[in-house]
Amino acid sequence: DHRARADDPNARCYLGNKYGAETYEVEHLLRKTIELGLNLVGVSFHVGSGASDPEAFRMAIGLARQVFNAALALGITTMDLLDIGGGFSGGTGDGTEALGKVARVIRASLDKHFGEEGRYRIIAEPGRYFSEGACSLFTCVYGKRRREEKMEYWLTDGLYGSMNCVIYDHAKLAPKPFFLKSSAPVEDLDLYSSTLFGPTCDGLDTVLKDVMMPRLDNGDWIIFPAMGAYTISAASNFNGISACDPQIFYVVSKTE
Repeated sequence: DHRARADDPNARCYLGNKYGAETYEVEHLLRKTIELGLNLVGVSFHVGSGASDPEAFRMAIGLARQVFNAALALGITTMDLLDIGGGFSGGTGDGTEALGKVARVIRASLDKHFGEEGRYRIIAEPGRYFSEGACSLFTCVYGKRRREEKMEYWLTDGLYGSMNCVIYDHAKLAPKPFFLKSSAPVEDLDLYSSTLFGPTCDGLDTVLKDVMMPRLDNGDWIIFPAMGAYTISAASNFNGISACDPQIFYVVSKTE
């Protein structure tokens, strides 16, 4: 298929600088397709991972229609596939609301530009949406240090492991204490400015700085919600620390 460049400038991960043909390149590529005798089946685009701007999809679908029209003008009649890519925000919190807005725009744009019933195949790649909110990451505190009024903790996972998403996926982590040795309710505990370190020797393996947490002890557990997308899949075993094979527990909610 022909991949067109279509960008959401607000996407979490920008892809247009690397992939996708510019508008002025379309005709040349279509003519080269004819010259090489290739079977062009359709158009694909990806507005960027973690996209949330409905206008990006409106413009991208309109651009795809222009490519279809240009192909028809050159006698290419084999195109019937439109791949609208992925990047849909995860199914948690604000991401669910954003997807609803994006979906309404996509449906309206598809009806406008590709509404001929039975003529086109429309596919998408909603990997982040399905996986992001489906998994939570639990890490254990195994080291701690106090410096004046600030606390520092060492965790069993970090930037070389599942939390590489901080670097490569621009993730905004929201850790919460999950299982503490303290018998007091978490909401009653005083909060301290804290730094969370990963387990490797690298000083840059700093997961978060100045995050407010209660006083933690070795053996306490922290939960990082919405960690199902672009986390463990890009982890490494740097420093001989096995981050690529975590324990996995499946939980089915009784209320959802």
